[in-house]
Formats: sequence, structure tokens, C-alpha cells
Amino acid sequence: MDSQNVGVLKHASLRNYPFLYELYLKDNNIRSIEPGSFHHQKDLELLWLQDNKLINISRETFEGLKTLNELRLDHNKLQRIFQGTFSYTPLLRKLDLRNNTISVLEEGAFDELDYLENILLSFNSLTTINKGVFGNLMSLKTLELASNGLKTIDGNAFDCAPVVNKLVLNGNKLDKIPAKVIANLKFLEFLYVNNNPLELIEADAFKGLRRLTTIELSHCKISSIQNGSFDDLGHLEAVHVRNNPLNCNCHLRWLPTWLSRRPGLTFDGAICHKPNDISGTGLTSANLTSFVCSCAACKMDANCSGESVNCSCPDNWAGSSCSDTCQSDSGAVGTCQNFGGKCFCGGNITTKPLSRAICSFNITSAKCSENGELKKNGSRLECKCNIGFEGNGSYCTDINECNTGKHFCLKHSVCINTQGSHRCECQEGFTEEVEGLCMDVNECSRQKPCHVNATCYNSLGSYTCICHAGFVGDSCMPEPEKPTDLKITVISSTEVSVSWTAVDISKTKLIKVEYKRFGIHGEDWEVINLQPNETRATLRELTPHANYLVRVDSHSDGGFQNSLVIVVALAVSLFVLIIIAVLLVYLMRRKKKPKRGSNPQYVPGLEDLIEMRTRTQSGGADHRGNRDHLELGGNLHSFASGTVDHTDEWEIERDRLLTGQKLGEGQFGLVLEGTLMTDGDLDGFRLSVPFMGF
Repeated sequence: MDSQNVGVLKHASLRNYPFLYELYLKDNNIRSIEPGSFHHQKDLELLWLQDNKLINISRETFEGLKTLNELRLDHNKLQRIFQGTFSYTPLLRKLDLRNNTISVLEEGAFDELDYLENILLSFNSLTTINKGVFGNLMSLKTLELASNGLKTIDGNAFDCAPVVNKLVLNGNKLDKIPAKVIANLKFLEFLYVNNNPLELIEADAFKGLRRLTTIELSHCKISSIQNGSFDDLGHLEAVHVRNNPLNCNCHLRWLPTWLSRRPGLTFDGAICHKPNDISGTGLTSANLTSFVCSCAACKMDANCSGESVNCSCPDNWAGSSCSDTCQSDSGAVGTCQNFGGKCFCGGNITTKPLSRAICSFNITSAKCSENGELKKNGSRLECKCNIGFEGNGSYCTDINECNTGKHFCLKHSVCINTQGSHRCECQEGFTEEVEGLCMDVNECSRQKPCHVNATCYNSLGSYTCICHAGFVGDSCMPEPEKPTDLKITVISSTEVSVSWTAVDISKTKLIKVEYKRFGIHGEDWEVINLQPNETRATLRELTPHANYLVRVDSHSDGGFQNSLVIVVALAVSLFVLIIIAVLLVYLMRRKKKPKRGSNPQYVPGLEDLIEMRTRTQSGGADHRGNRDHLELGGNLHSFASGTVDHTDEWEIERDRLLTGQKLGEGQFGLVLEGTLMTDGDLDGFRLSVPFMGF
């Protein structure tokens, strides 16, 4: 309903629209609103009436708007806000009254607005803020009073608005920081007093404002800032002092030193205008020896000290030249300064505390946590933890939303906890194209990540590079030719020669010969680096009677290798092998009991396998030695492979086996004839025993 040239909003104008939630009536040339015009809009939450010609509003103007949250009346012609004007809008949170001609705010003008958080009153005609104007605003956080021509603010003006964290006073006519007014704003974080005729920042200007982070002092007439002005401000982040005529004399000497101990603090625009020798120089760049006071103006027989103070005054005299009678309540007058005919005595002035205003609500005496704030709880203001923190308000700890599952990070994103909150970051290979939604990055089309000799294949959250045929490695370099025909020549028991066929040196950068001892005594690889055209290497200082694994690699520019591997066995003493075999077999068989049978026996022996030569089946012993003899013949292979079917097993003691003549030579060495002596048998059993060759 904007720009309809309504003129007068009548009682019945909105009768047929009872279910409105938002109503826009800006720029309608509305001059007046009849009482009860919004009586039927019981669910209305937002009402815009800016850019009209309203002169007066009253309590009855907004009757019925019990659920209204936001009311805009800016850019009208309002002149006065009466007591209780908005009492029919108890849930109001934002009230915009900018750019009117308001000159009077009556005491109680904003009564019964317990939930009001923002009042915007800039660009009006207010010159004085009286006691009780902002009374009982227990939820107010932002108060803007810029460009009003304000000269005075009553000391108790903000006592019943204790949770204000942003106060805007720029563009007025304040000649000093209203320290008494703002002293009780313990939650104040942002203070704007720029474009005011301030000449001096007194030591107690910001006393008690421990949460203050930003002070805007630009475009004033500040020539000096007293020592200790920022001492209470433990959370201070920025002070803006652009376009101020700073007098960098002895009274300001403390400031560069103080700033040097706080490198994280922004203190911008501080330029010295006096003394002349450092005029135009930045405060922190000027030589401290120039920060002196002139003694020429000292009067009344004062003692002059040019480094710390201007003049040390005698009794009953004070001021920059000891010519003004300005003695503090405590009697200390030595550091007073004269600004515009007024005498300021720094932090030595003792003032009587103001009596606090009586508010319609109670305020807890508990100290709130830095991560908490005072919030309405019925008719009380109590400490409550901020969103993202938990605790009793006096002690608040961060809630890790990532661990508790209270975050809203979607698929393919990672939750990262922060103080009082969290953030979601896309996993590697994904990007946030829509807020909160991580989409796969097609690296193949965006970045061209693969080598020119490879093809890129995109995958979810990643990609793969496949080298073209004939190219290998991470850099897809030409595949090196594999060494072939690897030969080993034993030079001695500790030295061998390794040779191979030549490779294509255009594809090969390096030949590596690597070798190490094989088996349980294996060691790290030994490496010999050779030129691509070399085809031979000698391995020296090898361990005698050991096995070695030898590998010859060809390497391309990309680091890819092509290898040929061979096992080299150096001769080991046969006697040692036989002794080891005997001991192992003996230990394995000594607990087995003999089995008797009538068939020829093939029994595992001591050194290897033993073929039994038994008596004949037909009768007793042949004392002439005429016995059946089972020749080994083709069975030698069976012995060697260990596949003989055994029909009986014997445990044979070493001292009962007598070896004799050579019978022949089989697949794995000599076959000796022997006799196995048994109890009660003088002749014993004749055996043939195969041995590994020497």
C-alpha cells in the first residue's frame, strides 16, 4: 500500500484486513492516524509508516498492536514523544524515529517496552536528555542519538537501560565525554562521540567500561588525552582520532609509550599539530624528546619542569600556567590543565556519586561472564549465557556443536568449532557453490591437473591421472627399457660380477644395481648408481657361503623404474648342511616307536632317506650273504622329491649304522652300502644310503 496518497488513516480503513502480519504504508502523504485505526490487526508484527507527514502520535494511535515487533516512523515531522506513547505495543523490539524534528522526549516516553532492543533517534532536534527518558528499558542494546545538537545529558539518563552495548552520540555539541552518564553501561562495546567539540579526554572518561572495544573520536578538537584514560579497557581493539589537533607536549608523552606495548590495538589518525618541530608527524613516529612543555608561561613563582608537567603550582593556584584557581577536592592541583578557560585536574578530582534512578525491574548483583549478558526474566534482569555457550550466566563455557551434533553441516563438509558457534568447510575436492551445500569439483575441467601425456578421470571428491601407453610414473615420462639377460659370474667367495644387456639411453636416466643378503640374515639394500650406457657391475665384500638377492633397475626422468631380479647362491659347505639335516631329522624321529612288517621297508634315515634291504620272505638268515637286493634305479627321483610311500618307520641310532662300499651314483649324489646292527643279529641289515654330492 505504498505511495497511495492516503492523507488520513481512518478508523475503518483497515477493518477488512484483520489477518495482516506486515503492513507497508510508507510514502502515502499520511498527515494523521485516527485512534483505533489498527484495532483489528491483532497479529501485525511489522508496520512501516516512514516518509509521511505525521506531526503527532499518541498512545491510542497504536491501540491493538499487541504483537508488533518493528515500527518505522522515520522521515516524518514528529515533534514530541509523549509519556506512554507506545504502551499498546509491549512486544516492540525496534523503533525507528530518525529524521524527524523531535525536540522533546517526555519522562516515561518509552515505558512498558520491556523487550525494546533498538531505538534510533538520530537527526532530530534534541538538545537535552532528561532523567527518566530512557527509564525501564531493560532490554535496550542500541541507542542512536547522532546529529541532534545535544549539549547536556542527565547523569541518570541511562541508569534503567543497563544492557546498552552500542551508544551513538556523534554530530552533537558535547564538549566532554559524558563519563557520569555512561559509567553504568557495563556492557557497552561501541561508543561513537566523533564530530563533537571535545578538547580534552579526561582520565576518568571511560572508567568502568571494561567491555568497550571501539571508541570513535575523529573530527573533534582534541588536543590532549590524559594519562590513564584507557586503563580500564581490557578489551579495547580500536581508537579512531582522525583530524584532531593533538598537542604532543609533555602531557601526551605517555601515549606513544603506552601504545608501543599494545601492538594489536588500532590507534589511527593521531597526528601531532604542536610543537612546531614535529607538526604533521604521526604520534607514534615522533621523537619523544620533542614531547616537552614550555616554561615561559609559568606564573606566580611556579617551579617549572619541562618533561613531565608544565608547572608545579603553589598552594591555591592551578592550571597549565598556575594562573587559574582550580583546586580539586583532594587538594591535588599539580597536573591541572587549562582548556578553553576551564581547568581540568586529571584523575585527581573527587566527585560525589550520583544517586541511582529507581527502575521498575530488579537487576542481579552477580557479575556476568564475558560470554554472558543480562537478560529479562520476568521482572528481573539476570545473567544468561550467550547463544553457543552454556552455564549459569556468571560462568559460561563454549558448546562444541561439532561434538554434540547440534551443527548443520551437510554431506561432504567438515564441522569446525569456534567460540560460541561453528562453521562448515567443504572437504577437499568439494566446493560451496550454494550456501551450506558442498558440490564435487571437476578437477579435470577446471584445473587440468594431469600431465600432457596422461588422461584425467574425475571422481567424487578427487580425480585420477592415467598415463598414455608407453608412459609411466607420476610425471608420465617415457617408460624406461627393462634390463634383460641378467648374468652372474662368481669371481670369488666374496665377489661376483653382474652383467645385462644395454638399454635405450634416450628413455633412461639412471641404472641402479641393488643387492642384499637373502633370508633371515637379510640386510638393507646396497645400491650402486651407474650411467644409462653401462652394462656391468662388480659386487664386492660379500659374505661367503651366503645367498644374495640382486636387482637391476632402469630409471626414467620421472623416477619410474623397471627391474630385473635374480637370486645368487654362493657355495656353502656340504658338511655343514649334512650335520644340520642329521640333527633336525634325529630330533623329529627319536620318540617314534618301530613298526614291524614283512614287506620291503623305505625308512626316513639320518642324513636323507634310507632304503632298507631286508631278508627274503622264504626263510631265515642267509649266512653266505645271498640276500634279495632292491636296486634304487629310477626310484632315486622319488627319494629326492620326498614322494615315496612309506610302509614302515624306524628310529635308527647313529652308532648302529656302519657304512661301506659305493653302490652307485643317483640323482642327488653317491649311494653308499651300509649295515644296520640290531640286537640278536650278528649280520645286521644291509642298507643303501643316498648322500648329497660333495
